[in-house]
Amino acid sequence: MERNARPQGTRAFFRLLVLTALGFVLGTYEFVVVGILPEIAEGMQVSLAAVGKLVSAFAGAYAVGTPFLTAAMGRIPRFRLLMELMAAFMGTTALSMLAPNVEVLYLSQMLAALVSGPLTAVGMLFARELAEEGHAARALAMVYAGFSLASLVGVPLGTAVCRWLGWRWTYGLILLMSAALLPVLAAVLPRNTAVPMEKAGVLHAFTVFRDRRCALCAGMIFFSGTATYMVYTFLTPIMTDLLGVPADAVSLLLVVVGVCCMGSNLISGWMGERGGVRWLPLIFGLQALLFAAMPLLLRGTWTGLAALLAMSLLMYVLNTPSQLYALTLAEREYPFATVLCSSMLSVCYNLGIAVGSFLGSGLQETAGLGALGVPAAVFALVGLGLNLLLLRADTWRAAETAS
Repeated sequence: MERNARPQGTRAFFRLLVLTALGFVLGTYEFVVVGILPEIAEGMQVSLAAVGKLVSAFAGAYAVGTPFLTAAMGRIPRFRLLMELMAAFMGTTALSMLAPNVEVLYLSQMLAALVSGPLTAVGMLFARELAEEGHAARALAMVYAGFSLASLVGVPLGTAVCRWLGWRWTYGLILLMSAALLPVLAAVLPRNTAVPMEKAGVLHAFTVFRDRRCALCAGMIFFSGTATYMVYTFLTPIMTDLLGVPADAVSLLLVVVGVCCMGSNLISGWMGERGGVRWLPLIFGLQALLFAAMPLLLRGTWTGLAALLAMSLLMYVLNTPSQLYALTLAEREYPFATVLCSSMLSVCYNLGIAVGSFLGSGLQETAGLGALGVPAAVFALVGLGLNLLLLRADTWRAAETAS
């Protein structure tokens, strides 16, 4: 794909910083529900399992809708698309704030997901375009840092607001942040970035998945999300009900979790520039071991907290290597699917979130919170197998090209 000359220095960094803020707002909306599940359940007078499925509703709509929406939106000028999606995101956030019952809250979560997916994809394309030559992994990692920062600051802040004013004001806070960010995005982002005008049609973009490397990359992302969110969805109940953490201490512990998530993102960026997906078998192996040991680790407060923090440190490591791999593959061999591939990581990970949180909701009702680790370990092992197959397929394709 032909690119415009890239802005250098402070201006480019500030633009990437604004995209990081976009990731922060989107990440806060998506993740904050994990911290306020008990309050929503109490306020709506429904079970914890019922509100736990809000995570599945968001992630499922994100995973199903985003590929088609991003492929269909490939012809829309990127700047205009981002502005329209931000306005739609603000509308869905207002609906979440004012939802009169859990059914409307399910609907608002799904609508927000349908907006957030393409919005994330467009943000990633802007970051890729604005990155200095040779630093694409660093630029993508900066945007993902916004999602990590959402875990570090957004979720604890939203949880604290929920404790003080009620869960509706948590969504009110997100709405205010979105309203403040919109004019900044409009002021600093370029309006003339190169846009791949995909003339072959929406469905043609999906032919990229005929390449087994693309399919294997998507599969390993899915299984990573499934493994992590079987446990992470119930982070707050695990702390309070299983580990005996006082409710007043949860917000502080969520800050510590966010620090680990930020560290996970930093490791991800480092790996993206130094071997990429070749590092990921180690990560999947560590995840599998950790989840398999969780039934024992969660029996003690300190060992349980250590396990949850280790899980948070590992959960975002695959982001930059996987995203960079998919984008590079598309730009090199499948330029008609660049927009679709820009959303691959978020789509597949959210599909994993939907499946993991749904299965976790059922399992915690029948077997308890302590039983979530072992099935999560199984999913991590499947992800490891797909990662190894991807590396083998990559080696074969390189050999074919060389010959």
